[in-house]
Amino acid sequence: MEYQVCLASIPLGYFNFIMKNSVLFAIVTYKEKYFECLSFLSLFQSFGVYGKGKLNVFIFDNTDFDEWNVTINEMRDVNINYFHQKDNRGISFAYNRIYDFAKNNNFEWIVFLDQDTTLPVETYDVYSKKALNDKQQMLAAPLVFSNEKIISPSKTNFYQKLISKPIVPGVLDLKNTTCINSGLMVATHLYGAVGGYNEKLKLDFCDHDFIDRAKKEVNSFEVLKLKFVQDFSSDNNTKIQSISRYKIFVKDYKNYSKTRNKLLLFIKIDLKHLLKLTYKFRTLVFIKIRIHNLVK
Repeated sequence: MEYQVCLASIPLGYFNFIMKNSVLFAIVTYKEKYFECLSFLSLFQSFGVYGKGKLNVFIFDNTDFDEWNVTINEMRDVNINYFHQKDNRGISFAYNRIYDFAKNNNFEWIVFLDQDTTLPVETYDVYSKKALNDKQQMLAAPLVFSNEKIISPSKTNFYQKLISKPIVPGVLDLKNTTCINSGLMVATHLYGAVGGYNEKLKLDFCDHDFIDRAKKEVNSFEVLKLKFVQDFSSDNNTKIQSISRYKIFVKDYKNYSKTRNKLLLFIKIDLKHLLKLTYKFRTLVFIKIRIHNLVK
């Protein structure tokens, strides 16, 4: 494990005196250096336009290469906190370690960003104002688009996304609603009350599981006036990559379904995903993987 901190123009002991309402932006990276990923580059650009004070970023690097060296570049008024976990224990493990850091260093808010998300220029301004001015909604999320279609937040019914009226910025009831991780803004105390992310879910379903448990603590959340663009690289995976990815999905699905309606999940999610991959690659290998998991 490797941990580095770059504090540009910051006095010793700064993190013991962080102002309230401060926001920690968190990016989990994998096989990409943080200063090359879309979310960091667009966040830094946003801070350059709207930034006042300091930009605090936690980079949790899950790259599992034996030789992987990342140089922490000093940038004016930007605090880069970098942690390398070479054995890659998953998104949930990373988020929970980021929460520990945020709590121990008095951050009131955490904003999670996927490495392959492009943020609009007003991002820093919107999150900063939200942190300073709104004490009512402890959970917030942007509008996230992929291929020009909104993917988050979304209305759901029995695990299936509903085609409903367009979701617009403002306060929204959490009932039958879910969000993806990227752009999710969580009050640190709410994160703790929810119990953090489920580390048995390495990648898939971890966001929906967290939102489900958050509904026990809060009834609503804020949809921010932000439009993120998500690049789902998995859509272009090779057959070998998709097989490896599907093995992770199957393990996460098994853990996610333990406390949920297994039949509905199978019909609404599992079967559709399995058939899609089988048809795309014209192979029975995904069915074999799924059957093998069933008998384990």
